[in-house]
Amino acid sequence: MPKPKITKAEREILKLCDKKHTIQDIMKKTGKTKTNVETLLSVLRKKVLIKSVKMGDKVVYKRI
Repeated sequence: MPKPKITKAEREILKLCDKKHTIQDIMKKTGKTKTNVETLLSVLRKKVLIKSVKMGDKVVYKRI
């Protein structure tokens, strides 16, 4: 199965999906709005490139 194509913005978010960054962390690092980050995370999830993981009391993101 070929790898899905990703945009520059999606790639920027994907790099931060390392089980350490919350949505707020990603917003601070990229300068993007919460809506924009949530949209990009949703797109990456639909492309089966990431999943959300509960770590303690926060949700972080992990590349698959």
